[in-house]
Amino acid sequence: MPPYKLLILLLLISTGANAQTGAEYLAQANKAYDAKEPGKAKALYLKAADLNETDAHFALFYKYVLPDSQHLYHLLEAARAGKSEAVGYMFEELVFRANSLTKANPALAMEVYKQALKVDASLSYDFKTEAGCVQKCLEAGPFDAQAFFKKYNIKEESVNDFYGVWELAEEASHGGRFGKPHPKLVFQLVCRGSSVPAEGESAINDTYLSWKKNKVPAFNICDYITSGMGMGYCAHREDDIAEANRQKRIKELKRELKNSAGPLLDSAYQKAAAFISSKAGMEEGQGGTGRWAWILESEISQEDSFVDLIEVVNTGKLPPSFPGKADADKKLNEVYRTVLKKLKENPVTGMNSEISDEGVRDTQRLWMPYRDATAKLLSVIMPHVAIEQWKNWLTNERIGQLEGIGEGD
Repeated sequence: MPPYKLLILLLLISTGANAQTGAEYLAQANKAYDAKEPGKAKALYLKAADLNETDAHFALFYKYVLPDSQHLYHLLEAARAGKSEAVGYMFEELVFRANSLTKANPALAMEVYKQALKVDASLSYDFKTEAGCVQKCLEAGPFDAQAFFKKYNIKEESVNDFYGVWELAEEASHGGRFGKPHPKLVFQLVCRGSSVPAEGESAINDTYLSWKKNKVPAFNICDYITSGMGMGYCAHREDDIAEANRQKRIKELKRELKNSAGPLLDSAYQKAAAFISSKAGMEEGQGGTGRWAWILESEISQEDSFVDLIEVVNTGKLPPSFPGKADADKKLNEVYRTVLKKLKENPVTGMNSEISDEGVRDTQRLWMPYRDATAKLLSVIMPHVAIEQWKNWLTNERIGQLEGIGEGD
């Protein structure tokens, strides 16, 4: 054998001996990742992925922050290979958490899902619900997002909020800038606007039926909320509506208040709202995934009650608990010091919440101007009741609030 051919043969043998399989690269990558060497692991995962190692594709999607195109590429490759976990994330990325008219892609989701079924037919049982919803979305035909933006003069970045696409669906169900309400448009927007899978599945199924029946019932995002974030979103919407109605009541009430007390109402309400907001967030122990929603609900109720109080007093009636104990200031100081001491030693904690001595102290600082402004307003409306009596009554109310801190926690 000529020398040069022998050399080539030896090189080929050497190269073959040193070649590694995708599985070997994957094992090395996992070891490096567990050893807290993510950069080294990423390079090895990429080599394994180049050799079509499914778990390497999924690891790159799941463990690393990659540019959008790479992030989606590795996920889809893992899903096409029949990896169940990847199929689940694929449905979320392309439909049920897409919340984007440009990133949502039901057609691609169905294409990848069908490829996955060829590898593992049992996936049809695991993803029956998701696939059923996506198939319904496909019945409405393709959706040209850029044409939609151009036709209605909508900027893509303006609909990137958590429920931005569904807000367009709400508007479309009423007509708005979209002209006559059209059930197909509502359905297509709903298919691309989901941020939470459970919410998306329910909304897709309902608006699909409306489209098929050619009916356009008003689509309301808050009818489908299941998440804490969604509860907060809807609570904020409710708060906006409640505040608008409250301001309308206040405007009318200012004209009706006795003894020209109207000019005092705005300041008293602002101070009341500041105190109530601090109290709801710092003293009531609202916690859990719906924390902000429950805080807002509490604020709405208490702010409405404040306006109710002014209306009642303006009719000449006193609150049922009036006047309260005469030694209110002394009692308040005792209770306040006791509560601060107790909380300093043992704050009341819960899921996403804490009642601390600092929080109560901050709230108390806001209560004092609330008390003074409210007592002044009420004493002008009802001059035969001295301002000190109103302060005494409000102080008794505060004592009850402080004594109730932490109860049931």
